[in-house]
Amino acid sequence: MPAKLPIVPTKVPAYQRFQTLADSGRPALQLLYKYRYLGELFKCIDTVCAIFHNWKKQITFRKLKPAVQRMARKNFYENRLAHINTFNRLLLAKAKDVHETTDNRRLGSILPLCKSSLQIF
Repeated sequence: MPAKLPIVPTKVPAYQRFQTLADSGRPALQLLYKYRYLGELFKCIDTVCAIFHNWKKQITFRKLKPAVQRMARKNFYENRLAHINTFNRLLLAKAKDVHETTDNRRLGSILPLCKSSLQIF
């Protein structure tokens, strides 16, 4: 009777074993630079507006511009604010449509966020 050879598992290459670490969280398409830029600016504007709101200060573009430029480390102009405002109006319209046609508990938090972001402009 021939001796049984032990089964040796084949070793998977490291690039395959650790591929999940290199992948991003969700597979999605990359946004264009101008949209990523607007997204970063919106986050900075939202943060600065929240701070001003907590200090009970009136939010004007003159006060907003230097604070956003310091936070984003990028130039901030009125036309970028207009672009963000346009996207927010589209987002608000879409959120209202979705909110009316789906469960209120699941998407109830979208509308207050959209409404508060429109008030800054």
